[in-house]
Amino acid sequence: MIKFEYKRCLFSWKTLIAVIFTLLVAVLSFASSLEEKVMFEGYIGSPSHNQETLLTLINNYDMFEFLNNFWGGDFAFLFIAIITVWLGVFLSCDLSAQKQSGQGCSFLTRTTCKEYTKKHIAAQTLYIITVFAVLMLMIDIAAAISGGINTSTSFKKVCLILIVQPAVVLIYILLINCLSLLINMHITNRYVTMIVPFVGFVIFPYVVCSTVGNLSDLLARITEAFVSTHILSGIYSLDLYSELSAFDIFSRYIALLIFAVAFFALYKVNVKKFSKDYI
Repeated sequence: MIKFEYKRCLFSWKTLIAVIFTLLVAVLSFASSLEEKVMFEGYIGSPSHNQETLLTLINNYDMFEFLNNFWGGDFAFLFIAIITVWLGVFLSCDLSAQKQSGQGCSFLTRTTCKEYTKKHIAAQTLYIITVFAVLMLMIDIAAAISGGINTSTSFKKVCLILIVQPAVVLIYILLINCLSLLINMHITNRYVTMIVPFVGFVIFPYVVCSTVGNLSDLLARITEAFVSTHILSGIYSLDLYSELSAFDIFSRYIALLIFAVAFFALYKVNVKKFSKDYI
């Protein structure tokens, strides 16, 4: 089942949609960074600007700075918005749709609810990892073409931007999809299941942070931890601001831990409930 579901997802037009739209967002971000670089280059020779500082700034505008700007700016929000909409429309509604159509019953005649759910999650996880790996490769190539490669870039920055940052984003996306899959099993309206990833994990945390978070600094820090742009820009901030406290670092990733715990808890609840009462 894993192999069949994986191939069904991979060799479909849904893959092309994810790659095209998210790559477009990245290219737009790189174009914005390139425009900034050109603007600074226009100040070369100006007596009102420190030329040494200006040249250093321009030299730092390489592929890694372009990727930094991408994950640390508004384009990161567009990226995760597109991804969550894509998850909701094409992936996280699958288990619910099969349950409502009766197709899930045919699977359960040949396997247990636990195995059925586990294999479906595994297939989608492998699919998302594959698409994400291809997408990150294309984004890195686009960044290298746009900004070039500065050989003097620190090894720490290279690792954070090319390895750690994508890993955090991938874990975040996988947790959103897995949680949405399990949550949608309790929802009968197909259109509602499609918006769960975007509304539940992007819009809702932002609204809560903008309202409840204004009541106190503590609530602001707690609610901010679940905002998508806060999670995605964590590596970017850690690389730039060494004065971040341990609480600041922990708060950036506590949401991922909570999502993981919620996933395992909901998985057990779903298996127990639908093993007895699937229809």
